[in-house]
This record gives sequence, structure tokens and C-alpha cells, in this order.
Amino acid sequence: MKNAFLLASFVLLSAVCMGQSQFKEIYDYGQYKSNWAMVQSNEGLFGFIDKKGNVVVPAIYKNIYDFGEMHEDWAVIQTVDKKFGFIDKKGNVVVEPIYLEIYDFGDEHPNWARVKLANGNYSFIDKLGKEVSFKGQIVSV
Repeated sequence: MKNAFLLASFVLLSAVCMGQSQFKEIYDYGQYKSNWAMVQSNEGLFGFIDKKGNVVVPAIYKNIYDFGEMHEDWAVIQTVDKKFGFIDKKGNVVVEPIYLEIYDFGDEHPNWARVKLANGNYSFIDKLGKEVSFKGQIVSV
């Protein structure tokens, strides 16, 4: 019976340690968003976990900027291949990381942010994350 208890304890402890070993670092909870902690993977990529240890945003991003920095409910994400997008406060990707650059909302239009497309042209996204178009044509500058 004692051996079974020791074996079960070892297995449980190993599972907990192995689950945590996927992260090189776990930052303070609430630093970026209430009840979330930013994590850095062993590969140096960032994501978020909740207080139960569940992954909310996978650690696949080169950078995750502060929520509210460019949009009150979103945080800018940057992929390993240096493309930018946004996640929301639920951890959902609301603007796919396909842009080479994203500028602040309101710099050129109160409800738009200028974005640099993969082809080098510029366009705009609105505060819902949609590319701005008129009569089916994407606005570009």
C-alpha cells in the first residue's frame, strides 16, 4: 500500500513538473490582464495562462504588447516571421497577424489604423478588425 502511494505521488508530481516545464518563465498574474500570466516557452515565445494553468493564448508569439496600447480591448501580437495582428481579452485572434506594420488607431482617421500589407502597400483596418473598403475596393495609400 505504501509503495502504491509513493508511486502515485511520484506520477502526479512528475505530471505537474512536466506540465510546467513547457515554460521557461511564468510572469506575475494580472500584470497584463487580470487572472492571466504571461508565459515564455522554452523556445522564447510568449502566450498567456490562466490561474488554473490552462493555456489561454498559446506561447507562439515573438511579442505580445499591452492590452489597450493601440485598441482599448486588444493587444498587438507579433509572430516569429514579424507579422502583426491583435488578440482580444478572451484570447481570440481578432485581427490575423498578416501585417508588416500596424499604426495607432486615430493617427489618420478616428476609427482606423493604418496597416502595411505584405506587398508593401498600405491600407486601413477599422476598430472591428476589418480592412476598410469602399464599393468593394480595399482602401490603400
